[in-house]
Amino acid sequence: MEIKFSSKIDDLGRILFPKELRQRLGWNRGDIVSITHAEETANTLAVCLLVKQSEISCFYCKKPCCNVTIRGKEICDDCLDRALHSLEE
Repeated sequence: MEIKFSSKIDDLGRILFPKELRQRLGWNRGDIVSITHAEETANTLAVCLLVKQSEISCFYCKKPCCNVTIRGKEICDDCLDRALHSLEE
């Protein structure tokens, strides 16, 4: 079954994907999507799931569930605390 929806782009440039669509696709908060625009398809974007949140791990200790991204590297709270502590010394 095809799902069609309309969504207004908000002041920050965000688009809301309806809950029904996210559930059907298995997308959750924190998942990372890829957005592609091919010049030959003027007003069309392709949105694909790139990384499930559960698959994201700390760049340093490899522990899942990272909350901070610094220069494109996911870092868990523990590693961030250790880094900040070492800077204070």
